[in-house]
Amino acid sequence: VPHITVEEEDGEIRLLVIRAQGLLGRVTAEFRTVSLTAFSPEDYQNVAGTLEFQPGERYKYIFINITDNSIPELEKSFKVELLNLEGGVCEFLVRAGDE
Repeated sequence: VPHITVEEEDGEIRLLVIRAQGLLGRVTAEFRTVSLTAFSPEDYQNVAGTLEFQPGERYKYIFINITDNSIPELEKSFKVELLNLEGGVCEFLVRAGDE
């Protein structure tokens, strides 16, 4: 599982999703954020949706807003799950907070 570390001051993270195993046909994948030790809306803004890759399209982004506040905190994390039509799951672990 890839890990990405961000600072609250970043305000937004952009996760690159790359289509693999060919570029023919249309591919869709659902995505959603899942709280671990970070929670929405105190630490980040929960998102869910669908990515739609058209034939020949390889790259899409998922944007997630990170909540910035003046309270010093330990590292917190949430994950982003990608769910495809066959039911397979890929996930990213995101860590946010002051270090």
